[in-house]
Amino acid sequence: MISKSLPPIRNIQLIHNSNDDNCKSYITQNLEYDISNLAYKKVNGSEIILKLNGWKDRIVYTYN
Repeated sequence: MISKSLPPIRNIQLIHNSNDDNCKSYITQNLEYDISNLAYKKVNGSEIILKLNGWKDRIVYTYN
């Protein structure tokens, strides 16, 4: 769901599938995702704030 604020805000979360591994080691690899589908409008310059569950800083995504 996207809030009605300007710029809009979308709550997101990353989920790790441990494949039944109970090890609590730190994840040390870089992950890359195409987040263009999270854009508010698919128009160059369109901004949306992404609120990542468990992350304090706001993430501003600008579609281009």
